[in-house]
Amino acid sequence: MPIELLIEYVRLFREGDHTIRERCELLKEARERILAERRKFDEALEKMDYKISVYEKAVETGVLDWDKHACCCCSKTKE
Repeated sequence: MPIELLIEYVRLFREGDHTIRERCELLKEARERILAERRKFDEALEKMDYKISVYEKAVETGVLDWDKHACCCCSKTKE
């Protein structure tokens, strides 16, 4: 959770139970931010996995060959 949200959450917590709805919304916002970051990491991992597989194949064959038909971001075949 970003420090700004955490500060706001603590402020609301100290104000009491009448801020429960606002705290819940802050937690939902923090969750969405975390999910967005996770999507970025997942995409980066897919790219890294693809590159590793290409290099592993190159170690076996002695030839580094970037498949022109494969999508580096998702390892799917391009049409």
